[in-house]
Amino acid sequence: MVKHVVIFDLDGTLIDSKNQIYQAMTLARKSFGLRDITKEFIGQHLGLPVRHLIPEQKYNIYGTSIDYLIEAKILKCPNYIKLDVDGIEHKILNGAKKTLMNKDLKSILVEVNENFRDQHEVIVKIMKDNNFTLVSKNQNISDVQNTKFSKTFNYIYNR
Repeated sequence: MVKHVVIFDLDGTLIDSKNQIYQAMTLARKSFGLRDITKEFIGQHLGLPVRHLIPEQKYNIYGTSIDYLIEAKILKCPNYIKLDVDGIEHKILNGAKKTLMNKDLKSILVEVNENFRDQHEVIVKIMKDNNFTLVSKNQNISDVQNTKFSKTFNYIYNR
């Protein structure tokens, strides 16, 4: 059985993605006519907003919904999704209404910052409304104690 997975995560949580991020940022900066940056610079800025990697340039980012990507047959409905997008997880889930109803989707890992109560409540409601059950809540406590990220957890939901 083929598994389909969609991962919205570029901060090295699941894999060491520094080389891929370096290559992508090198191409992006080159297209803006900006100077090269080092792999070390990328490593120091992983997990920070992209404006730290292209600070000299004002830019627009195209966004779309996962529902559109599936309806347009760009992606198949995944069996598993990982969301770690620094505070807009609730917006991505809102753009995944049809995907969340698809029974092929078995599990979702969502990074949730409980300090942002409104976003946290929206995520919990969306998951409950789509018959997902919270099965695990884990915290990465590496550098976040006594910061606005001190209540950030990976919530794993299964259907």
